[in-house]
Amino acid sequence: HYSEPDAARALAAYTRSVELRPSFAPGYEKRGLVNNDLGDYRAAVRDLKAALAADPGSASAHANFGLVAAYLGRLSEARSHLEQAQALNADEAYAGLGLAYLDLLHGAAPAAVDKTLKALVANPELPGIDWFLAAATYQSGDYPRTRQALDTARHRDPDDPIPDLIGSVTAVDHFEAG
Repeated sequence: HYSEPDAARALAAYTRSVELRPSFAPGYEKRGLVNNDLGDYRAAVRDLKAALAADPGSASAHANFGLVAAYLGRLSEARSHLEQAQALNADEAYAGLGLAYLDLLHGAAPAAVDKTLKALVANPELPGIDWFLAAATYQSGDYPRTRQALDTARHRDPDDPIPDLIGSVTAVDHFEAG
């Protein structure tokens, strides 16, 4: 799914894995992530719930369920799963990032910056971490740090359009042409 993006093959492989071993939580979890990427949120939630049923102690399954719930606007459910993920594994980077996202939604930008930095230290290669840090620092009013985070994001993945989109918004807000 990640090294050679092919959603159909990934779904088939994860489906086969849970057919062969119905208690295999990572198969459900990964299939849920593919479904989430495809925009099939009902299937994503169903698979992530199956992953949690198969392994209630999986920090990554709780974190991923929390992220999907947050994006679906189910914020209290999201917070519960993200906090449970961190309780199970304090270094679960996606849990920290999800909690930072919830902080941004609630207007607590400094707390979001702090949580994002902790997630960045735990996993500096986390996809999107730099542009998320840029969004959080911008919301907290630290424009120089925002620009630095966007530069880092562009350097890490020159093909990712999100840093340029965020950069455009911040430049317009600061009356910067070009």
